[in-house]
Amino acid sequence: MWCSMIGGTYCGMLLPNSKRKVSILIVVLGAWVLWTHRNSCVFDGAAPSIARALNATSEEWGLWEIAGARGLSSLTTPTPLP
Repeated sequence: MWCSMIGGTYCGMLLPNSKRKVSILIVVLGAWVLWTHRNSCVFDGAAPSIARALNATSEEWGLWEIAGARGLSSLTTPTPLP
């Protein structure tokens, strides 16, 4: 249910298909980073760190772009002003 809410509407506005896919990718990326950070803390004895989780998000974002996740690069590429 939450995925359809995130993917379909945002604050009551219908998202275009391209933005819907990107919003789902961002949610999945965030969940993946939190999961791997949690596993690191539980199984490797690492201390929880927001800074390390944010750094891991940045690294994973780049890896996902290289792997071909469509739409993420549109968020990091500056768009020219008219």
